[in-house]
Amino acid sequence: MMAAPAYGGPGNGPWQLAVAAVDLNGNPISGLLVSLDASEGTLSQGQGTTDIRGTLTASISPPNLYSGEAVVVSATADNQTAAINIVFASSEFNPALSRVRREPRPLAGTPSNGTPVL
Repeated sequence: MMAAPAYGGPGNGPWQLAVAAVDLNGNPISGLLVSLDASEGTLSQGQGTTDIRGTLTASISPPNLYSGEAVVVSATADNQTAAINIVFASSEFNPALSRVRREPRPLAGTPSNGTPVL
């Protein structure tokens, strides 16, 4: 099970959830009924079945009255449970808004001082 801020946005908004189901050989299990639960917040669905890739996706929105505590989200199928903790907190880093800055590099060859450049 994994979670990430929805649409690459800040962490204080909704989060996307993904649950993967595989057999002992690592093959995806499609059509598996998975129940979702959260200690707080609103899940987009309480249960669903895995797709042909063995994946179930959902989302969770933060609780109305939120004071920074971890929200536990769990997924249960058959007698197995996976859980994660989510903190709905904004951060200064927003991947949707970030830009990678690349410093210019000289071209490969030999500059005027004779030192090789890679």
